[in-house]
Amino acid sequence: MDGSGDFTTIQEGINASVHSDTVLVYPGRYYENVNFNGKNITLASLELITGDETYITTTIIDGNQQGSCVRLESNEYEAVIRGFSITNGLGDIIYGDIDRKGGGIRISTAFQTDPINASIINCNIFNNNAVGGGGINIHRADITLSGVSIYNNYACSGGGLNVVNESNITFDPVNLCDIYNNFAGQALDILASDAVNDIHVIVDTFTVQDQFNYFAYYQRSVTSTGEITINPQNHFLERINHDLYISSDGNDDNSGLTPDDPMKTIALAFQKIESDSNSPKTIYVAAGIYSQELNDQIFPFSAKKYVSLIGEEMNTTVLNNDYNVSTYIMRHDKGFNSLENFTFSNIDQYFKYPIHSAHSNNINVKNIIIENCYVRHGSIYFYRCYEISFNNIVVQNNNSEGCSGLWLDGGNYTIENSIFDNNDSIGPDQWVSNFYCKVDDYLELENCVFSNSDIPPFQYEEYNTINVSAQQDCFPDIKISNCLFINNSTTNGSYIARISSPGSIEVNNCTFTQNTSHICPLGIFGEIDFRNNILYNNESDYEYEINTGNYPTIPSILNIEYCDIEGGEDAIYPGNPPNEATINWLEGNIDEDPLFLLLGDDPYQLTEQSPCIDAGTPDTTGLFIPPWDLLQNHRVWDGDGDGIAIIDMGCYEFGAESYVNATENQIPNTQYLLTNFPNPFNPETKIVFDLPESGQVKLEIYNIKGQKVKQLVNDQLSARQHSVVWDGEDSNNKRVSSGIYLYRLQTPTKILTKKMLLLK
Repeated sequence: MDGSGDFTTIQEGINASVHSDTVLVYPGRYYENVNFNGKNITLASLELITGDETYITTTIIDGNQQGSCVRLESNEYEAVIRGFSITNGLGDIIYGDIDRKGGGIRISTAFQTDPINASIINCNIFNNNAVGGGGINIHRADITLSGVSIYNNYACSGGGLNVVNESNITFDPVNLCDIYNNFAGQALDILASDAVNDIHVIVDTFTVQDQFNYFAYYQRSVTSTGEITINPQNHFLERINHDLYISSDGNDDNSGLTPDDPMKTIALAFQKIESDSNSPKTIYVAAGIYSQELNDQIFPFSAKKYVSLIGEEMNTTVLNNDYNVSTYIMRHDKGFNSLENFTFSNIDQYFKYPIHSAHSNNINVKNIIIENCYVRHGSIYFYRCYEISFNNIVVQNNNSEGCSGLWLDGGNYTIENSIFDNNDSIGPDQWVSNFYCKVDDYLELENCVFSNSDIPPFQYEEYNTINVSAQQDCFPDIKISNCLFINNSTTNGSYIARISSPGSIEVNNCTFTQNTSHICPLGIFGEIDFRNNILYNNESDYEYEINTGNYPTIPSILNIEYCDIEGGEDAIYPGNPPNEATINWLEGNIDEDPLFLLLGDDPYQLTEQSPCIDAGTPDTTGLFIPPWDLLQNHRVWDGDGDGIAIIDMGCYEFGAESYVNATENQIPNTQYLLTNFPNPFNPETKIVFDLPESGQVKLEIYNIKGQKVKQLVNDQLSARQHSVVWDGEDSNNKRVSSGIYLYRLQTPTKILTKKMLLLK
């Protein structure tokens, strides 16, 4: 099949063959997406009959970015692929999924049929791309690999090999394979999930010599207990135990050890950098646009535990993924890392998730913009993640078949100082447009704006712009403070915000206005303390609904005080028997026009004549209300000038000065890393900070009232990363009470303050 044989294409030869035939391919580049079509044949280059290895490199199956280069999908039980270079494949969409599988070779069969049995011998598989299995994707098959080199392939999961669903793979212990330098968002070289047996990888060359989990991973389900073992004779990569620097005009031949000698490719920096729990590392990314087209970036990036990725500034450091369905993936990371100071943007590319994490702990996501993306389920999608902090996140102008904002499916989260604007669900799987969260133990939502988002007509009440609920069999504490809900719309019996939990729910100092709902802006189910809130000028039948329908064995009780509710107590719908809830209409509630400013960048501030000024809870002791409002001004202020400082209703404090210690919303010089983990913590937490220059340094702990609790550091320190453990004790070595604490780093040129939460 070189133009002089019986056929001019490989597929023609396969179609003409019968079981047990050998289809010989002469040297050349064949732009094809070959399908065995159920034939139990040997497909081989002339290497089979000559033993000449040069035929491997000169006989090329080129998928031409049209799908998998080679497919076995029709119950082949004795198939052989031998002596080819297999390259430039894109993978196939199968079984109704949207994800492409098997860039180089796809071997898969349906569950109701017998598994495929095949051998791949003396092949080079390189420069292929897919979502699952950049080199090879194996689904319900028994495969033998002999003398196969799998390298420079790319995927979201399993860059080299993806072995899933009742599959088995055997490596020839004599004719050794090579698997190295592949890239993926999870398991750069090999990912296995629900394979039949343990996978013993016997190879000549693997990417690394030890510490394999980042490169090869067995993803276990409830019923799967398999493992991957790796026995390489040689390794491709030497890891670097040092911070690395990236620039859009850098060079991957550079060391990356200094800003003056930067690398170019972010994914390569992640591959090379050492994960060291005793000395966490950072990849610093200079301002610029990073894309496959402009500077050959490889997407997605696979995060590493104890390695942070920090851009120069959130508005000028842009990750433009023009190449794959995800950008940044954190999977099964149980060590701290941080993602800071980036814009994720792509107008045309369909994103599964720009940022995705699963089964990970202790992650800080800070100073991030996600805009102009079309996503599947969540611009940020986290699954079963714990001790996660989001700060200064802007998610805007995105569309989705499901949730276009945050999708947090199980775990514990703190979300602060963030904006979710103009994110719409457009179907066919509309669920929630802006924010979806299932909570295990706690959710803290503070100083956030939810605005201008829409759910199209649908029949279920669960389809809301914001939906918060408890994970199954969990009793989480949910706290929402200083948030603005403005100009959102839902139809057909749904709410703007729907919050339910059998644990405690607190909603303090929030403003709901200019929202449109056929029921009401707010539906909360459980035991709720509702204080200092404004619900006014919404287009709906009621302002608030509460009933016991979600948790019929746990009574729904609403304790409402010091709120401005349009329509008063009659605007609260208690549900119908037998699900009727208890409403405790307490002190300080009013039904008066809040007299919003309706001008400028923050039109829902209060004007001087507002009845909501100094009309909130007189004593906020024990409420753990943030010390600043939505604009980072003092939260408790004497707005009416009577000499008594009382908190206002709503998310803004009238006339208040800036809260000078509230610096966490400012974008610091990225060289001044300041963070702690775990957060929340009990009984101790590690505070980590980077110093770009030596000098006198103080690190101090304060309570939420601004009183100093303990000084941890007061010393001359060198320019490097430092860490110190706070054991939750004050300066008298007594355990402090649970609650929010501030830790303050002071250097000769910088003061930074962050928050942490002690739980008992």
